[in-house]
Parts: sequence; structure tokens; C-alpha cells
Amino acid sequence: MNPIRPLLLFAMNMKKLLLIPVALAFVSPLATCTNNLTTRANAVVPTTSSSSQTTFAALTSDWYRYTATDGSYSALFPGQPEDSVEPDSSVQVMYEDRANNRAYLIQKSELSLNASQLDVEEVLDAAITSVSGDGATVTNQKKISFNGLSGREATVQNKEGVVMKMRAFVSPKVPALYLAIVSTENSNLDFPEAQAFLDSLSIPKK
Repeated sequence: MNPIRPLLLFAMNMKKLLLIPVALAFVSPLATCTNNLTTRANAVVPTTSSSSQTTFAALTSDWYRYTATDGSYSALFPGQPEDSVEPDSSVQVMYEDRANNRAYLIQKSELSLNASQLDVEEVLDAAITSVSGDGATVTNQKKISFNGLSGREATVQNKEGVVMKMRAFVSPKVPALYLAIVSTENSNLDFPEAQAFLDSLSIPKK
């Protein structure tokens, strides 16, 4: 099964959140994005050991950087990603590594409520649920944070053996939900490119 399909289904599931309580409703259009691609990426290296930073820098030295026009986030991709505009005007950024049956996706969804009305944990719960629909299994879910933003990391595997690893963050000040997802069909997400991609998502501190 092509790992791209779960990501497309994910986009459809995200739209279903419009049908649950208003606190979780997403509005569109999303912030317009553009590619800022270079032959060498100036990576935001995660705060880890020096050896991990060296490995990250070496692995991503020729990756492409995607930066939102409004500067709200950036990420590194193993190859040139493409924007896709959905019927609800939302924008997803995805790179398909067809040779290895892998896909890399970033999505930003602006939320309809202000910070005082927003239940961050509820939005993160809904994001995990949207990815894990149709009988998929959620494993290794944990709370994470980045630049003061609350987030979640989880691994999801469906009945066909396609496995996805995701990170989700909520910014109450925007407010917005940021998602980074890697998908592969061989049930193994231990390849270094997956971790490097997730680590590359950078959301400037507001």
C-alpha cells in the first residue's frame, strides 16, 4: 500500500473535526505558504548531544528547506516538496520518496477560537484521533513541547501495515495547530531521515 494514501486520508479526517464541538473547529484559508528552497539547508539543529547534532547536520546538508511566507514555521525535506490546496483552501506541504515508499508532510491549521477559549489538550487529542481513524493503532504517544508550545508525539499503524509517526503542536496565541507526519509502508520508522524530518520542524517563539 502506498504510504501517500494514509496522508491523504488524514487530510480528509481533519476536515471531519469541523463536525465536532466548536472548540476543535478549524477555519480556512490557512496562511499562504511558499517554498524557500536551497541546495544546502541551514538547519535548526535540535538540542541534543554534539554527536546527534553532527549526524543531523550531515544527513540534512543537501535537504530542501520549506518556509511559510508569514514565517510561522519552517521544515527540512529530503527532496523538493509540493504544496497541495484542498477544497477547503487548506494547504499541505508534502514530499513523496517513491523509491523508498515514504512520505513527509507538514500542515498548519488555524483555529477558530481565541486563546481564552482554546483547550490545547483537546485539540491535540483530536489531531491524534484524526490520524488514527479506521481501526489504526496508536502507540508510543507522549507529551512533548517546543519553544513553549504544548505538543504530542505518536506512532500510528493501520491494518495494512502502513506506519506513521507524527508530532503535533498548538500555538494558543495564533491560534494554530502544526503537524509533521512521516509515513512508510514497511512498518519500520527507524530510518534516520524520519527523525531528522520531525526534528527539523521549527516554529518561532511568539
